[in-house]
Amino acid sequence: MSGMGLFHFDVGGYTTLPILNLVRTKELLLRSAEFAVFSNPIIRTHEGNKIHFIFATFEKPRSYNKTSKSFSGNQPAANHQVYTDTDTWQQFGRLTRMFVMLSNYTKSIVKENADTGIPLMRPLFLHYESDPQSFDFNYSFLYGRDLLVAPILSKDSVITQRIIIYWRLVVPL
Repeated sequence: MSGMGLFHFDVGGYTTLPILNLVRTKELLLRSAEFAVFSNPIIRTHEGNKIHFIFATFEKPRSYNKTSKSFSGNQPAANHQVYTDTDTWQQFGRLTRMFVMLSNYTKSIVKENADTGIPLMRPLFLHYESDPQSFDFNYSFLYGRDLLVAPILSKDSVITQRIIIYWRLVVPL
C-alpha cells in the first residue's frame, strides 16, 4: 500500500475569492469539520484569506487595517465562521467534543501508523480482503480498524437513515 499515513487540511478551506464564488458556507464548514473528526489528529479552522490576482501572479496583501483590526485581504465576513450563529457554534462544539472523546483512539492509530506505516484512513478491503464487496466502497473508509466513516459528498444532502455503530473501548482502570 502506498500513500500518506497522516494528513491535515484547513476545516472549511482557506482561500476566499468571492469573484469565483469561493467562500465558505455553513454547510461546507460543518461537513468538513465532521470529516476532520474522523480523518486526522488535528482540527484547525481559519477565518478565510483572500488572494489578490495581480499581473498574473498571486500576491498575499500585507497592509494592516487599524479599523477592522485585520490584514487587507483577510475576509472573515465573506466566510461562515464557527461563531457566525448559535447553531454553528453548538454543532461545532459537539464535533470538537467527539474529537476529544476519540483522542485516545486517534493516538493509538497514529502510533500504529508510525510503527507499521498503515494509514489512519483505510480502505475497507485492507481489513476485509475476503469480502468482495469491501472493494466496492469507493467513498467510505475505515478510521483505524474500528470506525466506518461514510462522508456525505453532495451539497444540501439530507440524512434519511442513520446507522449507529457501537464499539467497545478498553480503558485501563
